[in-house]
Amino acid sequence: RNYQMSARILNIVSATRNPQNHDQDHLELSTGVNLLVGDLNAGKTKWFQMIDFALGDRDPPEKSVNQQLTEKYDRITLKVRIGGVEHTIERRWKEKNVRGKIFVDENPLTPDDFSIFMLEELNIPRIERPSGDPYDREWIELSWRELFRHMFKWERPWDGFAEKQPAVTR
Repeated sequence: RNYQMSARILNIVSATRNPQNHDQDHLELSTGVNLLVGDLNAGKTKWFQMIDFALGDRDPPEKSVNQQLTEKYDRITLKVRIGGVEHTIERRWKEKNVRGKIFVDENPLTPDDFSIFMLEELNIPRIERPSGDPYDREWIELSWRELFRHMFKWERPWDGFAEKQPAVTR
């Protein structure tokens, strides 16, 4: 197979959390590197957890985000741009019968279908990789989620971060 193709860029344009009884929380992002700055316990990490959940996490929202936030909010909506085309990605955990679905432009997808959608939109070929016993090997498809988690390494906790840096050399 010839896999020479140009990958497309994924930009998260905005994220919106919709609470039951208050105005929505909205985060506008720019193309390139964005920096979230705020006081301790202001909710910066929770924004990232909710964005991560919206991008295909299979765990229930209570595990991915936490129980308190899943009670406070009804859904998280992302506006994304993939190769210049805008899409809306949404998770709605309080709507009956769609708790595990990922909505793309109002179309409910399973996590597996969402993975296929993301790989195709990003122009990433679908490939299989070996798993398990080398003598009785099963081949499984590499998912969007696996690729995403390898690009987006979650480092926790941040304490001790400075001590992990290499010594300065001159």
